[in-house]
Amino acid sequence: MDVYKDNILDGMIYTFHFQHFPAAAAHLMLTQMIGSQACTLQYVQGIYKRIEDKKFSLTKPHLLDMPDHILENVVKELDEESRTIVRKTCKKLRALADNHPRRLEKLNVYFNETKKSVSLHFNGLAVHYIKKEGGCLVEFSLSHRFSATKSIMKRSKFIEGEMKQLATQDLKTILINPKLEIGELEIEKEDGREFYPEFKEFAEMLPTLDHKLHIEHFNWRKLLENKNLNQIIMYDNHGYYPVQKLRDILSPFQSHSDPGWAEFNYPNSNKKLMIRVYPHTIWFKGPCFKPHEERDGMMDFEDDDEEDWSDSEDESEEEVTDEEETSEEESDVEESDADDN
Repeated sequence: MDVYKDNILDGMIYTFHFQHFPAAAAHLMLTQMIGSQACTLQYVQGIYKRIEDKKFSLTKPHLLDMPDHILENVVKELDEESRTIVRKTCKKLRALADNHPRRLEKLNVYFNETKKSVSLHFNGLAVHYIKKEGGCLVEFSLSHRFSATKSIMKRSKFIEGEMKQLATQDLKTILINPKLEIGELEIEKEDGREFYPEFKEFAEMLPTLDHKLHIEHFNWRKLLENKNLNQIIMYDNHGYYPVQKLRDILSPFQSHSDPGWAEFNYPNSNKKLMIRVYPHTIWFKGPCFKPHEERDGMMDFEDDDEEDWSDSEDESEEEVTDEEETSEEESDVEESDADDN
C-alpha cells in the first residue's frame, strides 16, 4: 500500500499539472486559495519540471526502490541487532542479509542449566533466552558474559514458545549465511554442570543448514596435545556419544599392559595419552596423571564396565564351563541320593 507525502501543497501543484494548467496559472490559483505567502512561482515551476522529468511522485520513497548495490551496502553496515530486525521485513532484504560476506570474530553459545537459559554472544551483543512459565523471556544487552557489572540492558520481550526452539532458530539465522566467517565458535556450559537437553536441539539443527560448516581448526584437540596433561573426564548422561563406534575406532590402539585402555604416543616423545570409553564417560589420562589423583567414583565405572576390546569368546567359554560344573554337581548329588536309597 502506497504511503502519501504529508505536504498537501505539492499534491495541489501535481493536480494542476495533471489538468494541464500552465505554471503561472497554477501559481495564481494557489495564491487565491491559500494566500500569496504559501509558495512562489519559482517553486511551482520547480515542481512542474520534476514532474516532467519523472523525478516526482506523490508516494514516499521506499527502501526497496533503491538499486541493489545500494541495498547491499546498507545491509553490510548494519549491526547485529539491526540485521536481525531487517531480515524479518521482507524476502528481498532477508536474502541480502543471509548471503552477504560477513565475519564474526567470536560466537559464543552458553548453556546455563541453573538459570534454564541459553545465551548467544557475538560482536558485542548478548542475547539471553530464559525459560519462563508459558514461554521465553528474551533479553538483549551489550555486555561481556564474565562481567555482569558491565552489562548494559537494551531491551527485553516475552515470547510465547519453547526457549530451546527460539534460541536454536535465532542461532540458525546466524549460521545460515554460507559466506559467514567465524573466527572462533565457542560452545560452553555452566561450570560443574552437564550439557542439558538444549544442547541436543543445537546439535540436531546443524545438519538442517543448506550448506556444510567448514571448520579449519578444532581447538578441543589442543587440550590432548599438552604433554603436561593430567586428566580429562567427559560425561555423557544423555547418550550423545556412540560408545561402540568409539571403541571400534580405538581398538587398534589397545594397550598391551592394560587392555581396557587405548594408548597414543606423543610426537617425538616417550610420553603417552591413555583413553578409555565407558557407557556414559570418556576418560583421558595424560602423561602427568598420578594414580592417587584418581577421581572419586571412577572405580565405580571400572566395575560397571568390565568389557574391553578383546574378544568375548573366553567369557562365553567360562560361562559354559560354569554351567557344566553346576550340572556335574547336580548329577553327583542325584547319584549320592540314589546310593543312599
